Amino acid sequence: MVTKIVLEESLGLWLLANARMIKAERCKLKTMKPPTLIKPQEYSSVLPYKNPELPFLGRRYNNNSKALIESWKKQQK
Repeated sequence: MVTKIVLEESLGLWLLANARMIKAERCKLKTMKPPTLIKPQEYSSVLPYKNPELPFLGRRYNNNSKALIESWKKQQK
């Protein structure tokens, strides 16, 4: 009898924890943005004028870095 109560309680807690984890995963999926596709030969994760041969290491690629890279390319020409 006692073991049955303990089992039911632990199962209930496990189900509750599972539901919370599923909910958290759903929220995470909603807020995550798909990564932008970047050709590693062209872009660098560090400042491009220091070493342009380094590949993009997965950091967010935003408009500021785009402008920086464009200005760097113009300086090279």
